[in-house]
Amino acid sequence: MKKVGKQVLMLATGNDNPRNGEGDFVRLSDGRIMYAYTRYSGDDWNDHCPADIVAIYSSDEGESWTREKVLFAHDEKTKNFMCANLFRTNAEKLGIIYLRKDINGAAVPCFSYSEDEGKSWSDAIECINSDKYYVLENGKVIRLSSGRILIPLNYHPLSGDNREISFCGEMVFVASDDDGKSWFFVCDPVCIPYDVQNSGAGLQETVVYEKNDGSLRAYSRTDLFCQYESTSKDGGCTWSVPVPNVFFSSPLSPLGLKKSNRTVYAVFNPTPVYTSRDGDKTNPLWHRTPLVLSASSDDGANFEKVFFLEDDPDNTYCYPAIFDGGDYLLVAYYHSNDSKITLSSCKISKIMKSEME
Repeated sequence: MKKVGKQVLMLATGNDNPRNGEGDFVRLSDGRIMYAYTRYSGDDWNDHCPADIVAIYSSDEGESWTREKVLFAHDEKTKNFMCANLFRTNAEKLGIIYLRKDINGAAVPCFSYSEDEGKSWSDAIECINSDKYYVLENGKVIRLSSGRILIPLNYHPLSGDNREISFCGEMVFVASDDDGKSWFFVCDPVCIPYDVQNSGAGLQETVVYEKNDGSLRAYSRTDLFCQYESTSKDGGCTWSVPVPNVFFSSPLSPLGLKKSNRTVYAVFNPTPVYTSRDGDKTNPLWHRTPLVLSASSDDGANFEKVFFLEDDPDNTYCYPAIFDGGDYLLVAYYHSNDSKITLSSCKISKIMKSEME
């Protein structure tokens, strides 16, 4: 299988910065590209350690990048900010949705907007008034052709005095029909159609896109050998029973997906575990290698070609975000960077579309 792309940036970890990643891209009005991501501080990299949302900028189509600028800094009531999602509102303001984790164990999405292309931001609005734990991943929020802004979330119950997080997730969507002024749950939670004894993970880290006919297609990470697919014909209000999608044989990490014009791009870790494989030498429990890129010209029904983005089995790669630059793609993702830690550095690769022909 052919390998495509080149490295344009490695956001390597360092002193007081043990983890970088889970970001998203947007094109600014002056032509620059903005990439906002989670930058951890301190000496620990786990999901509940201190982290801010920072941004870097490119004025040459991703070939070079500025130093980081802090957009949202955590405070004494906040464990961290994670998982940036950048988009244009209906009024063409720059919008961002990210996950806020508070000191009491809750995790909820927050929305803010900028009227000056990211130089300053409005006060954040919590999209959910809740003390529960929701997972939102980077680059997953979409604006539908109807104007609705749709946030795919996964609910994980908290239990006990320590508010321990359940591994088993349910798919749910939050929406805004007034450009982010107000938010609401647009559907009931969707569960995996099996008893929990068969699936301890449920539906996790959902991604969604709008098909050419206006319907929606969502994929969720599971522990059942592949991503599970569900569809909606009413803007996310009701969903079909989730079923396996065997092409996306990537149950141990989330699927990155981007619809651009009439092409659907997918980035994922294929078939991470099978009997004859030596295994992921970096971390045998995570199996997030290799990393591949595929494209569909028929609205996601088929992904005709598959290309390696990363093929080194001694490193792992995950949580991708995809940017369409016209004749090229940028893909950002975690890269273990020979560190023996899966969630470590962040790499940005640039792929010319001519490489995929």
